[in-house]
Amino acid sequence: MGKERQFVVKERGEQVAVVIAIEEYEKILEELEDLEDIRAYDEARASGETGIPLEQAGPKFGAIAGALPGNCPAPGSKRT
Repeated sequence: MGKERQFVVKERGEQVAVVIAIEEYEKILEELEDLEDIRAYDEARASGETGIPLEQAGPKFGAIAGALPGNCPAPGSKRT
């Protein structure tokens, strides 16, 4: 993120927005989503609540159970 940035400024020079490359914007969004996932995980762990196995939760939440490790086809193979 050491790239030069351009700012949108008001008449008196107050910076009101920043212009960045779309690639940098998308990277920032990805990193933000990762941090949100980490925060949610940390909060869940700190709550002390007991979770349920994904295999039990899967039917309740639809196709999640089909995405479990071991249920995924090898790259390049077709699902049967």
